Amino acid sequence: MTMSANRPSQTEPKPSPANPPVGRFLLVTASVFAILIGCAWLWALKGRMWFLDAEYGMWSATQEMTRTCAHGDVVMLGDSRAKAGLVPSVMGSKVTNFALGGGSPIEAYYLVERMLQCPTPPKHVVVSFSAMYFSFVDVYWDRSALFGFLSFAELEEVRRLSVDLRDPLIYSMSKAKRPFYALKNLSYATGMPSYYFPAMINARFFMRKKTNDDVMRTTIRNRGHTFFGTAESAEWLVEYLKAFRVSPIMHHYFSAMVQRLLEKDARIWFVGMPLNKTTYDAFGPSVRDDFLAYLQRFSAKDGRFRVVGEVLPWLTRENFGDGEHLNPKGAIAWSKRVRSELALNGVEGGTVPERE
Repeated sequence: MTMSANRPSQTEPKPSPANPPVGRFLLVTASVFAILIGCAWLWALKGRMWFLDAEYGMWSATQEMTRTCAHGDVVMLGDSRAKAGLVPSVMGSKVTNFALGGGSPIEAYYLVERMLQCPTPPKHVVVSFSAMYFSFVDVYWDRSALFGFLSFAELEEVRRLSVDLRDPLIYSMSKAKRPFYALKNLSYATGMPSYYFPAMINARFFMRKKTNDDVMRTTIRNRGHTFFGTAESAEWLVEYLKAFRVSPIMHHYFSAMVQRLLEKDARIWFVGMPLNKTTYDAFGPSVRDDFLAYLQRFSAKDGRFRVVGEVLPWLTRENFGDGEHLNPKGAIAWSKRVRSELALNGVEGGTVPERE
C-alpha cells in the first residue's frame, strides 16, 4: 500500500492579513478624526470672521485702527455706552472712538500700550467707563480671550497680577496658581476648537462672513462708532450698583493706563455716559459721590486728569435705543454736549459737519 505525501501548501498555515479589517477601520477613523480636528483648529484660528458674531467685526475694526495708528488727536476709550453714545463725526474730524462693547480698563490699558507704539501718540484721551466696570467683568472670556484681542502674554499678565493682588474677579484663586488657568489661556491663544464649536455650528461654519466684513468696514469708516439699540424710545431697569467698590485688578489697570498716557504728556478727560432714569434711581445713594471721589484721586495727583460733567448723568427715555445705549437722536445730542464741554477745556476736535 502506498501513502501519498502531504504537500507543503496543504499543511502550512495561511499568513494572516497585515491589516485586519478592524485595525484598518480604527486607523481610518482615527485619521479622519485627526484631520477634522486639525481643520477645525485651523478654522478657529484663521476663519473667525466667518462664524463669530457681529461683535467680532467691531473688535476687529478697533484692532485694525490701532494697528494702522488711525487714532487722530482725540481718542475715546470705554465700554458699549461710550461706543454708541460718542459719535466722532459729531465731535470733530480728529476724534476716533476706540471703546469696546463690554470693555473694561484691562482692554483699554492694552489698547493704550499699542497706540503708544505709533509715531504720534494721541494728545487727548476721553475715558468713559460705567461705575460697574470697576468691580465687574462682562466679556473677558467671551470676547477679550475668545476673539484673540489679548495675546497669550497679555492673558498671562492679567493672571499673574490677579494672583499678586489676590483678586478673584477673573481668575479663581484656588486655580490661578496651578497650571489650569495657564493652560486655559494657552488654549484660547492657540484657538482650541472646543471654545469655538458652538459659534461654528450656529453660523453653519461660514454664514457670518459678509455681516462681519460689513460691520468692520462700517465701524472703521465711522471712526470706531457703532450704534446698538436704535429704538425711538426705551427705558427699563438694567444692571446697577448699590455701593461703589473698586476691584484691585481694575484699579491696577486703570491706574497703569492713566500713568502711561501721562508719561506721554496726554490729557485725560473722564466723561460719564448717561443712564436711563429707571436705572439711575436704582443706584445706591452713595455711588455717585464714591465714584467721583475715586476719580478725583487721579485729578489730585496730576491736573492733566480731569472729570468733565457728571459721573452718573441720566437722560429721558426718548434718548435711548435700548435699556443701556443712546439711540441716534440721543447720541448726537450727547456728543454735541461733550464736544462743547471739551472745547471749554481747550480740546480741539477738528472740523464738524456743516449741517450744524
